[in-house]
Amino acid sequence: MSGVEEEPSLEQGREMSSYQTSSIFSPASARNRENDDAELSPDVSSPSLEGNRVTSAVVELKIDPEVAVAADAEPSAPTPKKKEEPKAEEEAPGVKKRALGNFKKVGCLLFTKDWWNSLVLVAYVLLFALIFLTSVVPPKEIFSIVITVVLLCISFICLFCAIGMDPGIVPPAPKGPDYDPNKRTEKVMIKGKEVSLFICKTCNVPRPPRSTHCKFCDVCVEEFDHHCGVLGSCVGKRNFRFFAGYFIITVVLQLYAIIRSIVFLGLYDYKHDLDSALGRWHIAASVLVIVGAALGGILTGPFAVKYFCMACNATTEKERLRVHNSCFEIQKEYSEGRCKNFFKRFFSPIGPRKVKSDYYV
Repeated sequence: MSGVEEEPSLEQGREMSSYQTSSIFSPASARNRENDDAELSPDVSSPSLEGNRVTSAVVELKIDPEVAVAADAEPSAPTPKKKEEPKAEEEAPGVKKRALGNFKKVGCLLFTKDWWNSLVLVAYVLLFALIFLTSVVPPKEIFSIVITVVLLCISFICLFCAIGMDPGIVPPAPKGPDYDPNKRTEKVMIKGKEVSLFICKTCNVPRPPRSTHCKFCDVCVEEFDHHCGVLGSCVGKRNFRFFAGYFIITVVLQLYAIIRSIVFLGLYDYKHDLDSALGRWHIAASVLVIVGAALGGILTGPFAVKYFCMACNATTEKERLRVHNSCFEIQKEYSEGRCKNFFKRFFSPIGPRKVKSDYYV
């Protein structure tokens, strides 16, 4: 054989071409190519190449035109849920005006968060009254016991009513379609006279004469006198008599305790009773009652005199301070005579409450 290869003949070339063509499209060749691709392709389960798999899958994904149009369409609006109307107690503060303001309704009574300040007054009166009854008044002296107990009960009842009674709240009104924020007064007829009433911007109502909006209680109060920080409540038309009555009755109780204790000390047998511890305690208790009642009287006495005179003169604390008058001057516009003013202020019918339940406007 020579070192030069022989070129294939024409017939041999045709046979080789037909063999290659058939082998490419044969099933066995297809399976071999799939195996080769599998060996060359990376492991798709590998975490480092998982992103490449997802990316290639997205690229090779064919999107149907109808599906693309549906995807571009706006999503259907969800079915709105039926909202439950919140109760008065669940309203957010400041969203609406509460008819009772900062008062909390407990049965038929109204209290504010500062009502417990009045416990100081209860503790003082109760302490000196118990010392007086147990250590000064003789057990057989029924008259003094009855007088003390009656005055003590009346004093506590007046204090309780001054704290828990509606002072005269004016019902607020909602802001209707005719609401005018620039309107400040409204003219009404009262007893045949045309009177201009100021409109409360918070309660949205024309305030009755002598009424004021209390910023602490957040209500308008008829015949507003003042807001008492000790009681934590306003003093107005419906509870003025109880507020003033507490001071007057307490002063009477203090005076009686002082006088009876002085009489006790004057009639005490010091020669025989000073030798015993009980006798010395009786003397000390009498001195304690006199000092305690006198100190309390210094605080409560001026208030009792002031409110007694204000009731006789048909005036209020706010009116007195506004015109710089003393409590002894008559409020001529509303006075009907001192005696009639006194009985009207303390013993006239209180009248029904105008806000009987809690609600929002």
